[in-house]
Amino acid sequence: MKEIGGYFELELSKGNEFHNDLIKLNSGRSSFKYILKAKNPTKVYIPNYICDSVVEPLEELNIKYEFYNVNENFEIVQDIKLKDNEKLFYVNYFALKSKYIEKLVNSYDDNLIVDNTQAFFEKPLKDVDTIYSPRKFFGVSDGGYLSTNKFLKEDLEEDESYDNAIQLLGRIDKNASSFYDDYQKAEQRLINQSIKKMSKLTQNILSSIDYEDVIKRRKDNFDYLHKELGNINLINIESDLDFVPFVYPFMIDNQDLRQKLIDNKIYIAKYWNEVLDRKNITEIEKKFVNQIIPLPIDQRYDLEDMKKIMKIIYKYMIQIKRNNTFESLFEYFENIDNKYSRVLGNNVSLFDYCKKLSKNAEIFYLEINNKKIGILAFYANNFESRKAYVSSISIFSKYNGFGFGKKLLDFLEEYLKELKFVEIELEVEISNSKAITFYKQFGFIEISRKDISLIMGKEII
Repeated sequence: MKEIGGYFELELSKGNEFHNDLIKLNSGRSSFKYILKAKNPTKVYIPNYICDSVVEPLEELNIKYEFYNVNENFEIVQDIKLKDNEKLFYVNYFALKSKYIEKLVNSYDDNLIVDNTQAFFEKPLKDVDTIYSPRKFFGVSDGGYLSTNKFLKEDLEEDESYDNAIQLLGRIDKNASSFYDDYQKAEQRLINQSIKKMSKLTQNILSSIDYEDVIKRRKDNFDYLHKELGNINLINIESDLDFVPFVYPFMIDNQDLRQKLIDNKIYIAKYWNEVLDRKNITEIEKKFVNQIIPLPIDQRYDLEDMKKIMKIIYKYMIQIKRNNTFESLFEYFENIDNKYSRVLGNNVSLFDYCKKLSKNAEIFYLEINNKKIGILAFYANNFESRKAYVSSISIFSKYNGFGFGKKLLDFLEEYLKELKFVEIELEVEISNSKAITFYKQFGFIEISRKDISLIMGKEII
């Protein structure tokens, strides 16, 4: 009998679940277990690069399984020939592999099982068993969706998740750290759990979500990070993909960056440590575990949050390296997109300018992962006046706004202090008001004017 009156429950807006027409279960692993029980395969091929939650139901049901490897594009290395009643389990890694899955369907038809736990918004293909895990995308403690053409002939009990949702409420009142133990307990609850229907609480939460807003925010955040990091990301993300991202999978050979982000309260998962203990693991799979940094881009965040992430990444990835070779200098100025990067007279060619600098100046580059994004070139050879002259300081325009200009000037000042220099002088075009304002903020003052240029200087204290 329906209850009327009394105290109020948690009020959520009423809408539709994104996968409202699919089977609603209590977890993604229960969805996989459902397929195994309904179709009872003799053997399942699974990727080496996967978490133990996929192995768990196979072992529970005593079904044989064999690992296969994936290459640098997350595609299957081995030529797998399925026998009767064998299945191939494939993960839509980071929601990047939907096109590849269509090719797999052509080869394996309904013997393919697709894991879309990292690709919530990808619709299932006809007659292809597909599993989803909404808790990887939304604030729910459990739940799973399943698309299949074969159904279990048993009545499933409905799950209850109210006593495993304290971390969802607690994070709103306090913070994630305070309720991390509760989160871990909720995760442990999913291990070896029997197949149940999705709880009413989880269904109600999933019915209250503005999915269009979620899609837009995730795409916008992903696009921003990819624009900033795509050229140094070791994962090749195809430009023509149309998908709703799970995270931004940033793969970089930098062992310290993950911890630096965590130290700055940017919480980063690791997929998956247990892979390292498996036999026949390949070098690329080891690198996936150790080098992929899944940056959060979900609907809780906006572009200001993405900029915060980028500032931290740049802070710990930026290096200043000395290089006085003519070739590097000429190449840099050939590619620079900042028209104020140098001031050349009408009779001075870029070639001659670079020759002079490489021979007589001190030249340092600002680099991210060995990619030059800025330059500092100055003369510090007048040991009588102890005055240094900056010939060129510039940053590629896409990297403006991250404090790199200040980083170069801070470096310059410390470098000159070591040489016991007492003054810095530079020349800037009068029309370059942004640069003039920046130098003034750094303590430079106007000394004189020359044609279209302003001479500015600063004492080194």
